[in-house]
Amino acid sequence: MENKPTPLFLVLIAGIGTALLSPITVNGEPIIVFIIPLALVAAYWYKADEGVIVAAGGALLAGIALFTIQEWTLLTYALAAAVAVLAFDSVAGKNKSIAKLTLFVILGTLLFELLNDTHAGQSLLFREENFLGSNPASGIRMVVNAIITWAVLSIWPAKEKKE
Repeated sequence: MENKPTPLFLVLIAGIGTALLSPITVNGEPIIVFIIPLALVAAYWYKADEGVIVAAGGALLAGIALFTIQEWTLLTYALAAAVAVLAFDSVAGKNKSIAKLTLFVILGTLLFELLNDTHAGQSLLFREENFLGSNPASGIRMVVNAIITWAVLSIWPAKEKKE
């Protein structure tokens, strides 16, 4: 038996962790959100279906815990995580690796930035301040999501799939 948590446990970590650490913000935006990294870790360990379940369940649980179930930000996290999971599963296929997983965690974070900017009516394209340093929340969120992914994989190591 491999030493890794079930998708339900990942939903609990994603939802409760996001709710507890949401007060940590940069420019009013929460930085530590477990939804995208844990959804992709679930897709890495299991299948894309479990990753989408972790994305939706984690966002729903965080929304209930924060009393903001109608918050657009949590919906965009769930949507960005689900799209990143499906893209990761279709691109990586059976040759999943930690390097590909990290790349899709960063891409999922960028997708969240795009969806959040679109909702705010700021731009339909990526804004340069997300990448040039005038919006530090984006860069910090990418680094934190990568660190969360590596931390989860170091706590519950799983052998890389070679097929």
